[in-house]
Amino acid sequence: MRALLMILFVLLAGGIVEARELSIEKIVIEEDLKTGDSATIALTVDNPFGQEINITVVDKNVFGGNGIDIECMEVTIPANPESTISYQPIQLFEEGKSVLSPAIVNYTNPDSGSVDSIESNELTVEVEEGSGGSGGQGITTIYQCNGMNMQSTSYSSSQQQNSMEQQMQEQMEQQMQESQQSMDEMMQQMQEQMQQQMSNVQNNQMPQDTGALKQEMQKQREEYKQMQQELAQKIQEDEEFKKAHEEMLEQGYEMTGGEVDPESNNTGDFKMNYQDAAGETASVSGSMQDGEMQDMQKQSSAADKQMMEQMQQDPEFQKMQQELSEQGFNQSKPMPSFERDGNQTELTMEYQDAEGERAEITTKFENQTVTSVEMERDVKKEDEEEEENEWYRKLPGILLMLAGIALVTYAIMKVNKKKASQGNAMTDHEKPINHRKEAKKMLAEAQKLFAEDKRKDAYEMASQAVRLFYSHKFGYRKELTNSQTVDALKKHGGGHKDVQKCLNMCGMVEFAKYSANKKDFSEIIRIAEEAVKER
Repeated sequence: MRALLMILFVLLAGGIVEARELSIEKIVIEEDLKTGDSATIALTVDNPFGQEINITVVDKNVFGGNGIDIECMEVTIPANPESTISYQPIQLFEEGKSVLSPAIVNYTNPDSGSVDSIESNELTVEVEEGSGGSGGQGITTIYQCNGMNMQSTSYSSSQQQNSMEQQMQEQMEQQMQESQQSMDEMMQQMQEQMQQQMSNVQNNQMPQDTGALKQEMQKQREEYKQMQQELAQKIQEDEEFKKAHEEMLEQGYEMTGGEVDPESNNTGDFKMNYQDAAGETASVSGSMQDGEMQDMQKQSSAADKQMMEQMQQDPEFQKMQQELSEQGFNQSKPMPSFERDGNQTELTMEYQDAEGERAEITTKFENQTVTSVEMERDVKKEDEEEEENEWYRKLPGILLMLAGIALVTYAIMKVNKKKASQGNAMTDHEKPINHRKEAKKMLAEAQKLFAEDKRKDAYEMASQAVRLFYSHKFGYRKELTNSQTVDALKKHGGGHKDVQKCLNMCGMVEFAKYSANKKDFSEIIRIAEEAVKER
């Protein structure tokens, strides 16, 4: 009997499979920390799944009079059993001992399909007195989720400026410097191209006036700078923007920076960034058209978090997610993507099964209240085959019905033979396609061509993907030119400026008016991928 019980115990124990999960440990890479040094906080990750895992990290590390506060950071963990995530170095200004709170990591468990949350260890760090000890102490807040990449630093220095005008001026000057640097790079590239062309044609072309070109470029920079200043002033004086800014201040937010992108001195886009004492971020964005405010929107990380919680708690969303889980689908991204239009917001969660089939659940909000939940998924091959088999089963009845229709039609045609012969021939309708899926395939092919150094072909493929997507999205179903695509976006009320920038740059490369480069191509792919994701 005892031997039988032992055998039974072994069989039962062998049937138990230990649940797998990620494990993380927080460490500081450097040793013997002193003021004046830099310290690097990192997370070591043990991955037992043997596949890449998408995670989100929440972590706060403040010590030595400085620090970083990671509100959200999306990271892809490699399939390696062990890997390391390193944060940006922290400059140390003050001595002392600090205890850093655990890092929190959220991810979708490949075994269970559920969203798991794990914590690291607490970490004690000590900074001793060294050669340095003074500097611009502050906390850098980082948010890199949902397609957003925001970073700001709050300082305790008395030199911090509080007025809206001063903050906007600072940010505007910084943007102008960046714009000037970008224009300098473009001018340098144009000069190199011109010199290359001159060397090719040698004496068959008249000398170029490079001094005049430089003067023209300098004039353009000064005009752009002037437009920025005048547009920023108009935004600052607009009553609707003032009201939104005051509401932010009443809610405990302070302005941390912004962007002004002019088309003229009274037309262009803007985005102003804010942050409160708890590290929550917010923004006010919109555009001006001939001095009139257009499409102004307010967004905050706190409101986004609240909508994500409502989405997770919604019964219809839970039902759809459970249905996908039972069919072998797992979340392909740990966080939803956001689409905003005034007071309406769409949160879309993406899923994928082992065969690469994709699905999406889109939760629609109005004024942060759920209005609908919809699921969309690729049609699997077996479903298509089942539909085809069903059609064949109905074929005999369909043939009988068609035979009857044919007899009636023949009689009518015989009576109206002359009119029928003069009628217009029916045109075959183009077979509908999944334009979003096809555009994504073309963008993937464009990236492959760029990696193979077929750069002109890569830009052309990216341009075709965008034009194909909007042609079918708006029902044209014919090849559109770049200008026709932009006109269609304007007509249907879609955002066109980024798409126009993408298509223009592709066209310049295709016609050898601009040299391809990795930075610009990455920006084009980003704009195109955002475009084909829109609902």
